[in-house]
Amino acid sequence: FWAAAFATNIQAIHDKADYFTAHFDSNVLTHTWSLGVEIQYYIIVPLLVISQRMLGSRCGIVFLVVIITASMSYQCLAETNSSFNSLLARVWQFLCGGITKEVCT
Repeated sequence: FWAAAFATNIQAIHDKADYFTAHFDSNVLTHTWSLGVEIQYYIIVPLLVISQRMLGSRCGIVFLVVIITASMSYQCLAETNSSFNSLLARVWQFLCGGITKEVCT
């Protein structure tokens, strides 16, 4: 069910499945956590970019900086399992890549 809903990463957070332990029970669907993060990214981040563009140039940059700072802080402060599996902890990475692409083109 979780793999079909592209939410294996959320299941891993809920089950406290630690990918980095030596006793991690892997199965053929272990890799679907990254697919879940990607699909969630494709749904949520465009909404953030639309919001940023609606705010205008200066407010939009401040908006993105706040989102990036909050996401990076969450990644640093959350427990390892949540930090590894959560889209919220990875949004800053995606947004920095998007900003870099926007600036370089």
